[in-house]
Amino acid sequence: DLGMPAASPDGYYEVAISNTSATTYTLQATHMAGGKQDDDDECEMFQTDQDDVQYAENSANQDKTTTCWPR
Repeated sequence: DLGMPAASPDGYYEVAISNTSATTYTLQATHMAGGKQDDDDECEMFQTDQDDVQYAENSANQDKTTTCWPR
């Protein structure tokens, strides 16, 4: 169901889709509390959109895009 968070198959992340239209979307993955990635405070949330614009935050809500999405 679009817009409803869902757990990743291996229990690492909660995945949500938002900002959906015929031409846009935003995907967000946040590590699940108590899950296998729970100790990863440096890259707590990942986000990307239809244009491959990537963003990531640590547990203090600081921008960590270059750390978590290396190119």
